[in-house]
Amino acid sequence: MFLSKKNNAKSLLAGKIKSARTVVYEQEEVLDKKANQVSLGISQSFEYFRAADSVTIATRPLLYFYGMLSLAKSLIVANKKEIYFENMKYHGLTQQLREPIDTALKDYVDKPKDWKMESEYAITRPGVAQHLTELMCGFQFPNDTIVTFKDILSVCPEIAQMFEFFYGEPSKTIYLYRYREISKDPYRLEICPAEKDEKEIFKRIPELVDDFELSPEVLHSQARILTSKSLVKFPEYLGIYSPPVGGRYIIGGLKYRVGSRYSSRYVDPIVVDYVAFFILSMCVRYKQDFWGDIVQGKESGVLGLIELYISAAKRRFPNAILNHLFGLNFSYGTPARLV
Repeated sequence: MFLSKKNNAKSLLAGKIKSARTVVYEQEEVLDKKANQVSLGISQSFEYFRAADSVTIATRPLLYFYGMLSLAKSLIVANKKEIYFENMKYHGLTQQLREPIDTALKDYVDKPKDWKMESEYAITRPGVAQHLTELMCGFQFPNDTIVTFKDILSVCPEIAQMFEFFYGEPSKTIYLYRYREISKDPYRLEICPAEKDEKEIFKRIPELVDDFELSPEVLHSQARILTSKSLVKFPEYLGIYSPPVGGRYIIGGLKYRVGSRYSSRYVDPIVVDYVAFFILSMCVRYKQDFWGDIVQGKESGVLGLIELYISAAKRRFPNAILNHLFGLNFSYGTPARLV
């Protein structure tokens, strides 16, 4: 909320407040307009988040999504020189099918009795999601990329253990013991997952089998050592992530498809959260019967997992926006409990 005051936002964007920002604005007219939009977007997001905390899960995801949308737009305006609010008329995601019709998805859409939370989806289109992905990940999904909710849950380390309990299958996250770049030329990478069983490692991130050598050694009785074979850069299907609450994780690629072709690549959690809450908001807005059944747990107990995910995402999303506005990492702790 410090940046919800226009003068503070203006000072940050002008480089007058100490930060590690690489994008600085000097022209007064541009600076003034940028600062105004950034501060207003942050103020609005705070209202949405506060409102979300005052209602039940029946409505809450919709309000969180609008809060995330406002924060995302503020970050994009702050960090992309040519973009303003008026350039982002759409949030960049939809559930509407268009020609050529995806027959598999249409078959799902046309059978409400077979709807499952895990199969709920988002389709990419031009808009905020496109700008946010480019800003955070350095790439853009092709238009009409399809992402499902279960695949999103599988790449969230904060809920990985409960995901595995609930579905009886591995998530795509592993706690990281050590990570280092051994050399640049030739490029060599060492990753040490905090898991002694190699089968568990490769079940979670199968792509590692082809690109890394597994040492028979168990490092400090806690981790296995994976050394890259012939990589020329850090693999796209892999990410190193440190949640706000602590620890470091290896995260595998988010599964998605374009047409009939499936792909997988690491996507920054801030983008994953934005897509996830869009999906949840669509259930709240347009599938009230279906969402009501989820909330009441009539056919599935997946709401327990969703609530855990919401708890993690609502904490990390604003934190990530703050980090990227300043170009710094802001960490927060709680007082230790006396024993």
